Amino acid sequence: MRGYNSGIISNIALFYSHRGNKEKELEYYQKLIQLTPLTGKICHYYGDYLIKGGNQEEGTRYMKKGIEIDPDYYGGRYDALEDFFNAKKCYKKGIKLKNYQMYKLYSSSKLAFCYYQLNNYPKSIQQYFTTCDFKSIQGYSIEDDIFLSCQIMKLMPQQQAIQIIEKQDGLQLIPRFSQFAEESKVQSLKQLFLQKLEIHRHVLFLTIYKKLIVKHLMFQSKIIHWDMFID
Repeated sequence: MRGYNSGIISNIALFYSHRGNKEKELEYYQKLIQLTPLTGKICHYYGDYLIKGGNQEEGTRYMKKGIEIDPDYYGGRYDALEDFFNAKKCYKKGIKLKNYQMYKLYSSSKLAFCYYQLNNYPKSIQQYFTTCDFKSIQGYSIEDDIFLSCQIMKLMPQQQAIQIIEKQDGLQLIPRFSQFAEESKVQSLKQLFLQKLEIHRHVLFLTIYKKLIVKHLMFQSKIIHWDMFID
């Protein structure tokens, strides 16, 4: 079975799952687990399939086996085992080492959720803000991160949430503060998001205006120098 790609087989299995064809789904997951060599990735795919199918004990066994084979592969396996401390370490490593932007974005979001599960709400919110400072990527919904972060902020002391918001200056993040304001149910936070957004718009306007003035002055300077050569 070496000629098969684990990603392709798992995608075919998912295709049949979405189509409701349980027999074909099982067939391809069985093909997946027969691949050699057995990798942490394959164990994760198969373990996740078993857990979602109600076979918690066997699925957990494959998740743990995957961790033994490759402890650093993917934090999602630790998530399934509710080991958010080790999941956190995996997602941090993924953000640092992976070049694939979607992977970084996904890992950043999952890291934020790990902090939430570990009851570290300030770090969770800051990581969600970091996630929302990524450029939009097709196929990924930033709106989910905005919603979750606003839900978590309701659990925090307001002053603590305000201090974190005040520190934000991300170029992709601040324009999204209008969405944060819409989702936030805490009036003081809603107002702060809108204030930060308004300040950002003013700064952006002044920056553009300054560039236009500089460009205009440079043009005028060239005109003056051209006059020196006109008889």
